[in-house]
Amino acid sequence: MSCENCGSCRGGCGLLLTEAELALLRRLGETPFLPIAAAFDRKTPVYLEDPERPREQSAAAIQGLAAKGLLCLDYDIPLKNFDCAAYRDYPLHGSIALTGRGQEILEQIEIQGIAPSTAPADPQPQALTGEITIYTSEPQDLITDLLEGFVAQNPGVSYQLFRSGSGAVISKIDAELETGSTEADVIWFADIGYMSQL
Repeated sequence: MSCENCGSCRGGCGLLLTEAELALLRRLGETPFLPIAAAFDRKTPVYLEDPERPREQSAAAIQGLAAKGLLCLDYDIPLKNFDCAAYRDYPLHGSIALTGRGQEILEQIEIQGIAPSTAPADPQPQALTGEITIYTSEPQDLITDLLEGFVAQNPGVSYQLFRSGSGAVISKIDAELETGSTEADVIWFADIGYMSQL
């Protein structure tokens, strides 16, 4: 089963799972509720029940299955009678479980023998190269810090920056759009009304 990884199909185009997602889906088939923890920001789930898999990979699998509607992630319902000692460094304790759709997909895999397509467990990202053009009205120090950090992590990328007030940025974009397209790869400013018109 494979598709564009949108997660919204119901048997039409299929579903793409990573090896880590498939393993976690099967684990949830064996144990209906598994423990989860997180920091207060709830950005990255922490799952420590698979010592063979790096934490980042487990977190990505949980987030991927949740985004595909196959897993319910709930930091408000911790498991009862579960020893949370391994999770003591995290303030939020909760649980994960299969959704109805997750159960359907697992049944297709396990009972009906439908083999899902799996993506590589750790796809290696390709190095970014080239030049990006940014139009912004954000403060110079914020932009400089952001772009210097980005270029430090992506040494093959350079950038051209047009920074001015919102009015000047809008005028530049409008003038370019009159000729067919804008040169900007990234437009970053706070005029939501204008952005919604683009």
